[in-house]
Amino acid sequence: MNEPRYEYKTVMVPKPSAKWTGGLDYRKRDRELGKYGAQGWEVVQFRATFGHKEQVELRRMLPRTPADPNVPTPQAPDETHSSSSIDQLAKLAELLDRDLITRDEFDRQKQRILESPNESTRPRSSGLYAVVLDDPGAGVTRIRVITAIRSLTGMAFKPAATVADSTPSTFLSGVDHATAAQAQETLAGLGATVRIVSLK
Repeated sequence: MNEPRYEYKTVMVPKPSAKWTGGLDYRKRDRELGKYGAQGWEVVQFRATFGHKEQVELRRMLPRTPADPNVPTPQAPDETHSSSSIDQLAKLAELLDRDLITRDEFDRQKQRILESPNESTRPRSSGLYAVVLDDPGAGVTRIRVITAIRSLTGMAFKPAATVADSTPSTFLSGVDHATAAQAQETLAGLGATVRIVSLK
């Protein structure tokens, strides 16, 4: 299988400043990260703070190399649910390795994945649905949610940040229930508040 490859780099961006009304102002940092997002970079983690600057690790997917025509393409397994669970557990393990989630969060999400019903026995839902973000969380959680929205929708950083700043906001619409449920589980697992709305 031709797995995606990434290049990594570390940059310095403005640290969120305190607002006189309370809370933090992320606009300068988001503008700076938006420039990198337009070039295809996404946030991996915030490393350290130096004065008025934050050190941020970014990654960008490298172009895929053509598959070797002499190597047979592996057939997809019939157990779609098992394959999906393995993929989700692998992503969780990667987040844990990069210290993006705690061990408790990993164990909680792992248990949820393992206890979820098989797709073949799960009731089928017909119709179209929208996914609404009610609360993206704050700080690092918010950045993780923005990155996940970009991954789910293909949005650039700035539109995805606008979704997070304009809650409640719909970031997926006209999708089937399975797609909506997957998006909800992904963002909820990061700490966001998300709901599915039927478009019937």
